[in-house]
Amino acid sequence: TTIFTGGPRSSSRRSRSSANMLDADIHRASLIARIQKKGCVLMLDFDGTLAPVVTHHRRATISSESRSVLSALSKKIPVAIISGRSLTDIRGRVRVPGISYAGSHGLQVRMTRPEGRVHVEMPAHVMSGYRAAKRALVEVARAYPRLRIEDKGMSFALHYRRLTPKQSAAFVRSAQKSIRPYIQKGEIRAINDLSTFDIMPHSGRTKGHCAREMYTVLKGHRD
Repeated sequence: TTIFTGGPRSSSRRSRSSANMLDADIHRASLIARIQKKGCVLMLDFDGTLAPVVTHHRRATISSESRSVLSALSKKIPVAIISGRSLTDIRGRVRVPGISYAGSHGLQVRMTRPEGRVHVEMPAHVMSGYRAAKRALVEVARAYPRLRIEDKGMSFALHYRRLTPKQSAAFVRSAQKSIRPYIQKGEIRAINDLSTFDIMPHSGRTKGHCAREMYTVLKGHRD
């Protein structure tokens, strides 16, 4: 969960660790003052935040209570969901009007403001490398029948939660080796998190860039 309020980022290691964050109530007055001055946007992930992490990615759901809370919040402050899922998938699962969405780790963006519709252009050689990397991962996956493959268009995921720890480690090593040439050429980037090995075309753009962009567009608006 992230609330962007603008201003410079702290370089303190302590400030970057949510486990060490001080009680927000202590700083309530200064936080409110900062929000009033700079605006804020509530940004949330989907898997593990709005929905529990599940064995099969297609079974992840958001509760009706959470959906109602999101709807109520969106009438008070701008709300955005940023996910590694495709834009179509995440919008279909959340189904809350009046909030903004970003999918494929920030490569697909649809904000509530007209100026917030982002299309990321990819060079032909990057997309060619991305397609080749997908084929390489499919070959690796043949050795692991319990893997689940998800082609999200602008990202490609292999879900290995059903593998044993030993199999998972071996799969990740093989996957990393198979796509190393494309990473070295700057054609793709990879994310290995929550038992999901995900690749996407390399654009120099991350969820962090997307979050900053959404804050800039949405901070002064309540839709």
